[in-house]
Order: sequence, then C-alpha cells, then structure tokens
Amino acid sequence: MSYLSDNIEALRRKDSALVYKIRSSGEVHSYLSPAPPLPNLRLKDITGKELFVYNPDNPLEECKLQLNMIEKEGGEQSVIFIGMGLGYGPMSVLREKLRIHQLIICEPSVEIFQMAMAASDLRPLILSDKVFFFIGEPDWEAFRRRVTLSAGDKIHLMNLSPLFHWRPDLYIPINQKAYETANQISVVSATNANNTQIATQNMFHNLTLAAHASSVECLKGAFKNRPALLISAGPSLTESLPEIKKAAGRCVMIAVDSALKPLMEVGISPDFVTTLDFREVNFEKLAPFIGNGNPTYAIVFEISACPMIPKRIPARHLFYAFQNNQSQEWVRHGLGVTSTLTDSMTVAHLSLGLALLIEASPIIFVGQDLSYTSDKTSHAVGSVFSSEGVFPENHIVPVTGITGEPLRTHRGFLAFKTGFETAIRTHPGTYINASKRGAHIKETTVLSLDTVLARYLTETLSPGEIIAYATMKKSQDRDGEKLLHACEGMAEKIGKKIKWVNETYEQVKKIQAKIQAEEGRLASVFCPDQLPPDINQEVMTLNSLKIHSDRMACINGLFYGAALEIDRRVVLNKQIMEKNYVEGVRDMLDIMLFENETHLTLLKEYEKRVSALSTYLEKEIGYKRGGENQGRLPDLLALYVESGDYLLMEEIFSTMRVAGMEFSPRSLFLLGISRFERLQFDEGERLFQQAAAQSPSLGDEVIAYKDRAAEGLLKNIRGRFGPVKEWLRRFRSISRGRAWANAKIQEIWGGDGVQIQTNIEKSSFRKAELLLDWWSPYGDLFPEWFYLNALLDDRTGKRSKALEHLKKAVSGKPEEDSWHALLARWLLEKGAFDDGINHLKEAVRLNPKNALLWIEIGDVLFESGDFQAALIAYENGFLALPAQGDGLRKMGDCYLKMKEPLAAIAAYEAVLKRNGDDMEARENLKTAREFL
Repeated sequence: MSYLSDNIEALRRKDSALVYKIRSSGEVHSYLSPAPPLPNLRLKDITGKELFVYNPDNPLEECKLQLNMIEKEGGEQSVIFIGMGLGYGPMSVLREKLRIHQLIICEPSVEIFQMAMAASDLRPLILSDKVFFFIGEPDWEAFRRRVTLSAGDKIHLMNLSPLFHWRPDLYIPINQKAYETANQISVVSATNANNTQIATQNMFHNLTLAAHASSVECLKGAFKNRPALLISAGPSLTESLPEIKKAAGRCVMIAVDSALKPLMEVGISPDFVTTLDFREVNFEKLAPFIGNGNPTYAIVFEISACPMIPKRIPARHLFYAFQNNQSQEWVRHGLGVTSTLTDSMTVAHLSLGLALLIEASPIIFVGQDLSYTSDKTSHAVGSVFSSEGVFPENHIVPVTGITGEPLRTHRGFLAFKTGFETAIRTHPGTYINASKRGAHIKETTVLSLDTVLARYLTETLSPGEIIAYATMKKSQDRDGEKLLHACEGMAEKIGKKIKWVNETYEQVKKIQAKIQAEEGRLASVFCPDQLPPDINQEVMTLNSLKIHSDRMACINGLFYGAALEIDRRVVLNKQIMEKNYVEGVRDMLDIMLFENETHLTLLKEYEKRVSALSTYLEKEIGYKRGGENQGRLPDLLALYVESGDYLLMEEIFSTMRVAGMEFSPRSLFLLGISRFERLQFDEGERLFQQAAAQSPSLGDEVIAYKDRAAEGLLKNIRGRFGPVKEWLRRFRSISRGRAWANAKIQEIWGGDGVQIQTNIEKSSFRKAELLLDWWSPYGDLFPEWFYLNALLDDRTGKRSKALEHLKKAVSGKPEEDSWHALLARWLLEKGAFDDGINHLKEAVRLNPKNALLWIEIGDVLFESGDFQAALIAYENGFLALPAQGDGLRKMGDCYLKMKEPLAAIAAYEAVLKRNGDDMEARENLKTAREFL
C-alpha cells in the first residue's frame, strides 16, 4: 500500500513549497524493502557493503533506544532528527512524548523523504504544530530561528547511523552544522535566561559612569590595517608568553581579563583589557591590580558587565561598549552611541568585536585553546579561575585541532568556537590562529607566533598615543544631561506601558467573568465566529489593548525568562484548542494573566531603576556644578559611596586634600569604606578608627558596615566558585574580633576538615591539597589545619615537612593526646628519642590508652637487643595500663635475656596468676626455672 497521495495532500496544506520541491526532484529510486512486519530501507555503504537502515527483525528497535534517551531527562525538551528514514523514530516520539515542544526533522536526502512519504502514513507528523521539516539542503537561518524557540529546553539530537554510512558526504556535514547551531543557541539561551535580571541591574549600575568614561565607538577605525593580537587565557598561553613579549610595541594587544595576571607577571602590559561577565566573581580576575597606581592599559567593559571592575580597578582609559541589544537602545540613544559591537558570547568574543571596530588587520588569536589541551588546568598558569579536570564525559565532544589532531572539548567551548566562526564569516578579513595548541577555528590561517612576528609585526606602533588621541577628539556627554533626558523619556514610556498592562489585565478578568457566567451557552462553540457578540466585542477590545501593550519592544526584550514560559504555554494551548475551543480560550486568558502579572512586576522594578538613575544624575550634575566653591565635594563623596563609584571617590578625596580641606568624621568614614571596598584594609581600618575617635556614634556604623561586608564574603566562600583562599583572607581582615563571624567560619571549616581527611584516606591527595591551600589564611587559628597537612605530608612521603606541621598542631592544641602519640612515634622513628619520649609521656598523661605505644617501643628495642631500654618501656606501659598482660610478660622476657631468672620468674608467675591460659608465659617460666 502506498501512502504517497494522502501524505502529499496533507503536506500541501502545511507547506506547498515543500510539495513542489519533492515533486520536481525526479523519480524515486526503490531502496524500499517490503519485508514484514514493516517496510525497511536496503542501502549500500561507500564500500558497496549492503546494509539495512532498520533492524530486519524489528524495525522499531531503534525507536525504543531513542525514546529511552529522552526518558532519561526531565523537564521541557525538544528533539532534532538528522535523517528521518521512513519516519518510525519521529512518529514514536510524537506519539509517546507529549512534553516535547518541537520536533525538527532534517532529511538531507529528498529521495529518502519521498520513500518515507510512500511507505508510511506520516500525516500525524505533517499536520502536527510541533513538527517542522527541513528537506534537502536546510535553510540554516530558518533552522536557527526554529531552534531558538526551543531556548531553555533540553535539546536532543538524534540520527540513523546507517544513513551516515550510506551517504557520509550528505549527512555528516549537516549533522555537524545542526549540532553546532543547536548547541550555540542552547548555551547562549541558558546564559541569557540565568542572567537577564542581573545584566539589567549591572547596566544601571554602570551608567553612573557615563559622564566619566568614553564610548568604545570613539576608537572606530583607530587602528585601521594595524595588526591586533587577541590574547586569551587558555593553557597554551603560558608557552606563548616569550613571543608575546617580543610583540609589544609592534601591534595593538587586546587581552581578556583573565589573561592580565599571567601577562603582568612576566612584564607584559596589554593595551586593552576586555571584560564582559555579569557576575561579581568576575571582579577577582582583575582584583590583583586594584592598587595599580599607574596602569598603562585601557579597560573595555560591556555595559552589563560586573560594575565592580570599572568602578574599582584603575585604568588609563575606560571605555563602555554595547552589543546589538534592543532593550538597551534607549540608553545608547541617550548617550549618543551609534555603533555596537558584534554579539559577544564570551569576553574573547568581545575582544574580537573590539578588533573589528578599530578595523585592525590582521587579527591574530593566541591562547585561544577552546578545547582540553591540558589535563592539569583549564586556563593559563596564574589565571584566577584556573581549575583542574574536565567536564563530565557526557558533555565532551570531539573536535579537530589546529594541526589536524583529534582533541576533546565540551559543549560550551564548541559553542564559543561556532561564535568565532560566525563572526569571521560575517566580517571577511585576515585572521590568524597563532595559539600553540587548541581547536581549529574555521576560516583562520594557522601560523606560529614566531612566523607572525617575522611576517606581520615588523613596524613599531604606539597604541597608547593612538588611544589617547581618539579619546580626546571625540566629544562626550561629560555632565550626563543627555542620559538624564533619556531616563525622563523612558520613565514616561514605562508609565504608559504600565497603564496598558493594567487595562489589559482588567479586560482579561472581564472576559473570564463573562465566559463563567455563560458557560452553558458556550458548550457548542467550536470556533471564534461562534462566540456570542458581546464576548466577541470584549475580545476585540482586548486585542486592541494588547497591541498597545506589546509596542515597547525595548522593554519586552528584558523579559526573557517570562517570554520563554509564555511561549511554552501557548504551544500547549494550541493542542487544547484543537480538542475544545472554549477550554482553549480559558487557558489562553490564564496565560495572558500570567503574562501581565509578570510584566507588571518587572516593569515596576525597571521603573525604580530608571528613577534611581535619574535621581543620581540630577544630584551629580548639581553637586559638580556647585563644586566650584568646594562646598559640595563632601556631598559627592556620599553620592559615590552610595553608587559604589570608589575610584571617583578617590578623585574627590585627592581634590579635597590638595585644596587643604578639613575632612569631617563622616567623610573619613566614607573614605574608610572606599579603602575597604578596594581591598586596602589596613588603611581603611585607620580611617575608621580616626572617624570613630572624632565621632563615637560612627563606631556602630563601622561595625554594621563590616558585618555586611563579611556576610557578602561568607556567601562567596560557601558558594566555592572563585578564589576561596583570597576570600578567606579578606574575611579574616574584615571580621576580626567578631564572635558571630568566627562561629560561622568554624562551621564551614569543620565540614571541609572532614572532607580533607576523607580525601587523604581515599588517596585523593590533590583534592586534599587544594582544600588545605584554601584554608591557609586561617591555619594559625585552626590547629587541625596543621594536623591534616601533617597527615597529607606523611602519605605523600614528606616526613620532615609532616613533623614540622604536626609540631605546630600540637603546639596549637596541646590537649589532643592522639597528636602527641603520633608525634612521639614519628620522633622516635627519626631517632629523636628524648623529644619522642616526652611527647609519649604527655600522651599517656592525657589518655592512658596511649601507653600501648610504650609496648610498641619496647618491641622495637627488644628486637634491636637493647633489653634494658626495652624493660623500661614495658614498665612504663604496664604502669599506665596494668590490665595489659603483654607488658608484664614482655618484662619477664627482658629479665630472661638479661640473665636475671628470679625477676623473670616473678613476672611470668604474675602473668599466669592473672591468666592461667597464657601458654607463652608458661613456656618462658619453664625456661627461666632451668636457669636456676
């Protein structure tokens, strides 16, 4: 039986262009095998060997495996088939996996698709709103748009391997492209969904710098046809540092934030440092340079990046950058910014966007590994976030290296690689990958950095002068008035949006009430035209209101997470409406209520942020204009501490000091906060004490501030992602003398201490070493830290180091008897008899059970022939543990060896009196009597 006609008719209703495509492709070659129970496909691989696409005995066996893959994952999911065969797999998924949002079918062979149309009833697939076909060479832009609607889902990529053996030239490239596209969207959407709110918050925080920083667009074309070295922090960067040093002054160096530390450690100062990450922990990449008083590099920060970097890290120049984000359009307009950088998934992509903006050529990548080129570390030596190991195996994918060698990477790195390749295709030019190792970036030429130096970096260049000139010639909104006007305009728009959302909300409630009241009349309604006129009129009013409320795309773009949830509900709602129209209308109204409630909450939050920025700008403009008489400078100090602009605070402080102004206690207190936030704790403490001495009431404010700062650090320490050792060092500096802080840190240490000991027992020495290193700032307060170091040293063959650590542990906690006993054992083994005996005596004093060590020492001395010393050891053991029969018998053995039979007999008889069954004592007694 052929299903071709029925399937074609169904396909015509869904996609007439696809019908034309398969009709015009020629006649179908018959690879169909009608073997029962279901048709199969009999093909030949590239060697001519015959193969079946499906198991001849059970063609649905592959379907079970594919269904099981989906069953392993919970939550919302989408499925992409590369090669549909006869459609058995997609049909099974559609039928049995009701939570699938989208089922995307890529069948590169029109011929196979035609045979599927003839062999199977595909109408459920064809007519489903969940299913989308890409037949032949896919329209990749349409594919990308379709997959984007699955953002936030778990995406499963499935294929039929026999088709890949049949036509590897057809299926493998499409499979690779589909995977890279879906993976990139998955990685980006996860980042966006998780960070939309914090990115918006960061943007508003960073906008307080608008009058003090420059737009990166003032650098447009500044390095036209000059070479740019883009430095990333892959493990291979360490090997490239000597060549990079030679490149200084012969190109413009653009380094990602995490590469700055390894560069500066060998005396390389880049021209630009780029930073992008939303999270506060990103600050730690540049924290080592917070006290750099004369930096030569400029910082380029994406407007939504962690504000702690531009507000605390000194730089010669500060540039803000925007990506093509519609929700930020009003800000760009207010700042007079017309240029945006290419979309940046990572800080390395931001570096590429900067290189494209300044029109550099060639663009040279270095340290851009994008794969696991080292099992020891994920970043160059010295990077703040360098970590060991790799991702879980199910996240690992193969990738080709720059010299053609097979490498492994994870899905995130693969998405980043795809991002580079997309940007390079979009902006043709000369791109060179000079990384020592790593994944091959398509469209780049692979050259050694030495070759690049000889071929492209032959002329001297003064990037600092070029940057300074470009910044000087571009006028800026130095007072913030333009941005203030933009805020006022946005506040007005938000007010209108809130009004429309409220009206829409009320209209939805009104329609819901009418449907509830007329439920009986609506039982026979199956389409919109059958709705009663009064309800239909209310629906038309609702549609009109919704058009108004949807017009502000610049705000709607902020609601990423909510939008995904709404889209999912709408997809499910379509299925409900197919079965019961009125029930579907009810669900759609519920969706609209959810949408309006969500948007209203976010709008009000956004309104607060716009209002707060407006207030800040008004105050700053007023204070700066009044600062001519210096009377408003203290007000600026207070304003900047409120906004976290600590570098600006330091400028005001310098101005006041040069002018010889007297600092009020409040100003000293604010400056103390600035120093603490910029990690200058000793100087901050001095200012706090000075402020409190002049105004005792400030003492409570100092304590409250320190407690807040310590709480923030405690949260980071518990989170564990970042430089824990440095956070513990800061926590101790900030919270000194605070009982609550000591209790909290003891609690965390207790758990880590148990984990360290477990790691040592399991021989996971590297993990134990890492945790111990984290806690080194508290080593002098936690004797257990020294003890665990001693255990680790001993297990790793470092006995001398272990002894030193154990001595410190015992000194810090002299009441720990087991530590004295262990130290005694190690000292005696080393030959330090007197020290060992002293610690053993203390161990026995604290806990008589440790006297067993006396018996062990006696055994060693006995074996060495020193019977007199052994006797003393056994006597000590017996005195501490008189119930220990071995000690008394072994004393008899010593007397026997020393030819003192009477004493030996007395000892053995005493043992037998206690335990008549001690055969060893009985035999030795017999021997002793023979000496008489």
